[in-house]
Amino acid sequence: MCIAGITPGPYSPDPQTFNHLLGPLVDELIRLDAGIIIPTHQFPAGRLVQVKLLCIYGDVLATKKVAGYASHSATKFCSFCHAEQSKLHLLQLSRRREKDETISAAVDSKNATSTTEQDNLLKASGVRWSELNRLHYWDPSRHVVLGVMHNWLEGILQGHFRYRWRFGWVPPSQKKKKRQNGSRSTTRPNKRTRTAIESIEIAMDLDDDDIEYQSDEDDDILLNSGLGGSFFTEGDVERFRAAMKHIVLPPGVPHLPHNLGEASHGKLSASQWHALYVFVIPLVICELYIDEVGAIDLHSNRYKFLANTAQLVQCTNVVFARKFKQGDIKRFEMHYKKYSQSVQELFENIKVQPNHHFALHTPQQMSDWGPLVSVAEFAGERLIGFLQKINTNNKIDEMHQSMITRGCRLQRMLASSDYNQLANVLDDNKPQRGRQTKSILLCSSRYTMLFNHVANQDRSVVKHGTFPVPRHGWVLSGLVTPIRSIDCNGVVVGSVSPRNCVVANVAGKMRYGLVRQCYQYKNRLGEDEEFLVMSTITNMYPKRTDACPTRPFRYLLFLFGMVVGRVEDTEQVVFPTQIVSLAAYRLLDDQTFGIPTNGIALIPHGYDACLNIAGNC
Repeated sequence: MCIAGITPGPYSPDPQTFNHLLGPLVDELIRLDAGIIIPTHQFPAGRLVQVKLLCIYGDVLATKKVAGYASHSATKFCSFCHAEQSKLHLLQLSRRREKDETISAAVDSKNATSTTEQDNLLKASGVRWSELNRLHYWDPSRHVVLGVMHNWLEGILQGHFRYRWRFGWVPPSQKKKKRQNGSRSTTRPNKRTRTAIESIEIAMDLDDDDIEYQSDEDDDILLNSGLGGSFFTEGDVERFRAAMKHIVLPPGVPHLPHNLGEASHGKLSASQWHALYVFVIPLVICELYIDEVGAIDLHSNRYKFLANTAQLVQCTNVVFARKFKQGDIKRFEMHYKKYSQSVQELFENIKVQPNHHFALHTPQQMSDWGPLVSVAEFAGERLIGFLQKINTNNKIDEMHQSMITRGCRLQRMLASSDYNQLANVLDDNKPQRGRQTKSILLCSSRYTMLFNHVANQDRSVVKHGTFPVPRHGWVLSGLVTPIRSIDCNGVVVGSVSPRNCVVANVAGKMRYGLVRQCYQYKNRLGEDEEFLVMSTITNMYPKRTDACPTRPFRYLLFLFGMVVGRVEDTEQVVFPTQIVSLAAYRLLDDQTFGIPTNGIALIPHGYDACLNIAGNC
């Protein structure tokens, strides 16, 4: 990312000031659109270079100012369609904005003779003039990207957690008392207090045949039974936090504060919101609200709450997928619609926000731009964080100049070949800790697994002790060197957490396991090759389409992208090329989800739109 300019502070400019700032940039873009001749070493006479503005992206407030749209509180609040504020609660798309009508309305606003006339035009059309409209190829209705970091992570997900769940909410009258006395011990039962409810069927992807598999007890959780009408009781919050501590997250996934929900830990970052919904919540709430996997009542508040959460998680996986199919876009539309409909029944005082409407445009955005994570705001926000840390000595009038100077210096330094060489030298000079590991002889069972795997690739290999060795054959000695970790195409795997739970593609099927040991051995050419031995994990509840008592539970797991299984005593040899990803996991107590011992729940860290949950039925 290259810094082209920084708007003067200390506050965000208004739309009129933005146009003054954009004017020189647009003049330059017009000149670059026609093309300029740049001489190069290979072409001294020069090469024609043309530059066009592809899109603008960022948070909604900023893109509206730059592109010339009204704010999110205006009558015509949407940058993508003609939806009106009065119909926001309906959560429906309106007629999409088109280039000609949008630019025509912007020109009318520019030519208005008074501020009052401009305000009236803005209210009627939701459009004001932007300097970008001078670019002949610019389409304000198509070239604005919905920033999913702000819209989805810090908008939809954060809003659901704070204002719908109201997780950890404490009434103002009790905040002071809570600080003085600390958290009180609870005498609540292990599960939420139950009450009989009126049955309202949610079929989802389940049919009527599944409804017969219900609990004999006419009981359920009480909605909004927490403090101040929050969904979670104090006991729920404490159990959630306790379970969260036992989750193992892969490297690169940010950890969450142990006092999640309290104001004292400060704001969560966007990546923490993603980790919370994709990994932490699924690994916790299923155990909190499911007593028997084969007796889930589809009418119950328990199931409705879990399904509502699972639909939101499924949408999140699609939004941040690095690759997807057309069917995944349809899947987002379906689950976001179901999520939006079910929140009204589950939570009190629900208010639909503009962000919820903007998310309706996610399918079109995915069709236009591909994986939205590629045009998300993460890189820009990291740069903003760097610039905010620059010492400006409180000279407001020189702040933007100081920031861009420091930013340009950093960019030149990072691009320098000398910097890269220095970084490599520093890495090479790091002290190598640990002693040299000696070679050992594999035990019989692991040697047999390794031999069978190698023999599938090379028929000339023979077992040690074979005599005579066939011509052109070679002996797999069984001598190996234990190593700490293996780099599997960028995924570093080891035998200790958090790198020990893996997803592997073995013979075209997804397999899961806990790594027990990593080894090196000598191949036919005497070169070092690596492999790992893992304890296999049996997926106890893969998705099934036929009627069975556990079908609702299996469907929830599929939406969450979660595997619930059992760690077996059997081992399997896996090579680095077979490793797909690491996984977040949580070891389960005995008898959890009907698994007597060695239970485990895991979620692959793969960034797939629809996680491949494979296993034997």
